[in-house]
Amino acid sequence: MFDHFPTTHATWIAERVTLSVDPDAAPSLARAARAELNAHVMQRYFAPLCAYVKGSAWRDFGEAADLVNGFFASRLERPEYLLQWRESGLALRRWLINGLLLHLHERARAQRRQHRRGEPVDPIVLDRMGPDDSSDPDGERAMDRAWAEAVVQAAVRDTVQELDRAGRAQAWLAFRRHFVEGVPYDAVARETGDTVKSLKAQAKLVQRWLRASIGRVLQQDGVPAETLEAETDRLVALLLGS
Repeated sequence: MFDHFPTTHATWIAERVTLSVDPDAAPSLARAARAELNAHVMQRYFAPLCAYVKGSAWRDFGEAADLVNGFFASRLERPEYLLQWRESGLALRRWLINGLLLHLHERARAQRRQHRRGEPVDPIVLDRMGPDDSSDPDGERAMDRAWAEAVVQAAVRDTVQELDRAGRAQAWLAFRRHFVEGVPYDAVARETGDTVKSLKAQAKLVQRWLRASIGRVLQQDGVPAETLEAETDRLVALLLGS
């Protein structure tokens, strides 16, 4: 189903995780692989994790961006952190949520120790010392929405680039005008000089390539093979507004 993009991001990530901790690799190559991998994770998951914080019971604990950046700094500097994810069997976004929650509790405990030592602590922080927030449905829903949007954006970007390289940029125009902007095919045909039949074929091609690209990004996130198609369907529906 996803054969339009044979070099998957899942393979890309796996190769860099392995290289970043390979004792036989040249140190410069291991550092470069880790830096590239960390940059990718931060770029893809920064906004969804911020959405998680803002939508969760931790929303008053601090600025979401500062909390997420602190989490990345504390975890991604460890060469083994993403290796442990790969061996966990979890989707990457689930692994990162778990890691972020652990980081937040660590910060809360540190603040509590400061308070016991008589050092000044923000009262809001003290209020967050209560129950274990290992499950926060509101935060998870907020992250899921932001993550889904990020996946769709990445898939659109990759698809447009692939279509352009294949000399089929016009197909994206047909898809965008009809499915994204809601313009009837006959109106697009008058704009472009194409036939309605040709425009429908072009838009169908784009749908196939978008589906392949979404599947590739989901594979990267560690979505299990048995749920990959259903999750792809969900995100295609999000893209098409259905």
